[in-house]
This record gives sequence, C-alpha cells and structure tokens, in this order.
Amino acid sequence: MKDESFPASARLKSSREFERVFKHGVVVADDTLVLHAIPIVSDSPSSLTNQENGAPPEDARPAPQTPLPRLGISISKRVGNAPLRNRWKRLIREAFRKQRLQMPACDYIVRPKKDATPDYERIYKSLPILAKRAAKRLLKR
Repeated sequence: MKDESFPASARLKSSREFERVFKHGVVVADDTLVLHAIPIVSDSPSSLTNQENGAPPEDARPAPQTPLPRLGISISKRVGNAPLRNRWKRLIREAFRKQRLQMPACDYIVRPKKDATPDYERIYKSLPILAKRAAKRLLKR
C-alpha cells in the first residue's frame, strides 16, 4: 500500500527555513500558483553531533538516503478571509501530498497567485509543472 501521509518531515516549519527559500531560491509562477524552490541542504555530520562527547544528540534523526521534497505554504491576509485562506492551504497540502514522491527533491514554498480562485484540479495540475520548471532553473544556476 502506498504511503500517502503528510509527516512533519515533509513540511517547512521554521522561519529560518522559509527565509532561506525566499532569499536564495528561484521563483516560478503560472495563473494559479507562485512557487519558490531551493535544493534541499543536508545537515552536516558535525551539526548532528554533541560538542562534548561526539555522540549524536538524543533528538537527532538520521537523514533519509534520498531527500524528499518539503512544503511550506505562505498565504497573505490579502488573499481573503480565514476560511478562504484555510481552503487554499488544504488544497495545496493535498495536491502536494498526492504528488510528493514524483516531485524533484527541493524545499518549496507555495502561495496563490493574486486574484486566483482555489480550485483543486488547477492546483493539482499546476504544482508538478511548476516544480519541474523550478528544478530546471536551479540546474542552470
């Protein structure tokens, strides 16, 4: 059975992670979404060890062999009221969750395009196309 969960490891959570993607990533857009992307940076082994005895900290988890894409969502209050913003978030998360394993391994931040309407079919089609375009632009760098 295919794993279709959306674990915490698949999310961008800290403001530092968001800032890194916004500051150093590439931006691609279509008529529905704007996608910011940056390649996943693996933590160095030295950052995962305890400075005193060289042992890994208790909360350290081993990095996966092949990095999987992670998602962050940024939705401004200008998009609309809270129910509309939450709808956007649910639809983007679901489209990402369903297609996550087919997307290039990058950190993504997705936001709706100004004046776009939250339509699942359009988001579902748009997300992998934008991810591939972003990956292609990242390779050119």
